[in-house]
Amino acid sequence: MPRTLKKSLTAGFTLIELLVVIAIIGLLASIVLTSLSSARGKGGDAKVQTQLKQLYTLVEKDYAASGNYSTAFSGANTLVNTGSYAAMQTALGTGNLTAVTSGTPVSAYALYGKLSSDPNSYYCIDSTGSVKPTAPAANSVTCSGANVAGTAAYTAPGTYSWTAPAGVTSVSVVAVGGGGGGGTCWSYGGGGGGGLGWKNNIAVTPGQSYTVVVGNGGAANCGGSGGNDSYFISSATVRGGGGGGASAGATGGGYTGDGGGNGGTGGATSWTGGGGGAGGYAGNGGGATFGNQVTGVAGAGGGGGGSAGYYSSTYGTSAGGGVGLLGQGTNGAGGAFNGAYAYCGLTGGRGGSGGANGLDGEPCSPGSGGIAGGAYGGGGGGSGTSYGGGNGGSGAARIIWGVGRSFPSAAN
Repeated sequence: MPRTLKKSLTAGFTLIELLVVIAIIGLLASIVLTSLSSARGKGGDAKVQTQLKQLYTLVEKDYAASGNYSTAFSGANTLVNTGSYAAMQTALGTGNLTAVTSGTPVSAYALYGKLSSDPNSYYCIDSTGSVKPTAPAANSVTCSGANVAGTAAYTAPGTYSWTAPAGVTSVSVVAVGGGGGGGTCWSYGGGGGGGLGWKNNIAVTPGQSYTVVVGNGGAANCGGSGGNDSYFISSATVRGGGGGGASAGATGGGYTGDGGGNGGTGGATSWTGGGGGAGGYAGNGGGATFGNQVTGVAGAGGGGGGSAGYYSSTYGTSAGGGVGLLGQGTNGAGGAFNGAYAYCGLTGGRGGSGGANGLDGEPCSPGSGGIAGGAYGGGGGGSGTSYGGGNGGSGAARIIWGVGRSFPSAAN
């Protein structure tokens, strides 16, 4: 009897097995693509390095022939877009080659090529032959100085010398003038606030020294003395002007720079007026409104004016608020009149952008000549018969450098 054979059926893949296979294929594909992208980036980086090394050689050949670097970076032979080096710019792609130079004629330089593997980094070669494979920014004539950041602050009155660090070719500066002094004799008001000026991208040379002047606040005396200017290099570069003393009209100090504000007007010869606030990063400091029992004017990024008012002829009016050095912040509020015969009835102007408050007026006066303006640049308070008046707040200056650091906002 013939043998009967049973047909065997083979089962297919399950859904889970198919999904696992697809996931494995996807993982392998991502690994391959990542490796390919990395290889492309490294290949692009090698191209950048080769081009910059060739360019460095060409520049140094020019130097050997001419005795300076100027022919490589100006005229018909200029580095970027024209002349014999145009091919380098084309090869790296528009905007990917940066040259930073120093001096006239050019005495130093650094060449930066943007990396393919990390567009936020650069391959750098400078005129000393130094190489930095991953410079964080194209902002210095030395590769070692790229992205150098720093700060120098001067808050005590005087004249100083600041030396530009290695690799630093540009700085930003804010300067605040000293506040005007308030009068201590009968019927004199508060002094004017100091002005604030800021300026960005001031060219400096590494190793060279520059003058920094910080102005005194005006002294409290019978009529009140004016404050002094603060500036960097010269008063024509960037300046915060000193506020006027009470006897000279208590005008607010002016400013020089890319931006800033005038100091607020003080009380002048009216003992019902307080001290003016310091100028701000985006507008003027608050003025000390004249009159009976009124609130001082708020400042625009600077110090508020001291409150003005009287309910006793014994004590003085309050001082103006100061302004800080760390960039634009909250506006300073004007000082307030807190009610007849109230303790500390006249509030000093509030500091703006981190500045100090002006001291309160009557009857919290610390004595004759003691109602000082807030740091930096607040005008001193006004006088009564027995007490009052005060020195203006001292001036100040701050220098900052590094990528992305500029006034009025980026000032950390």
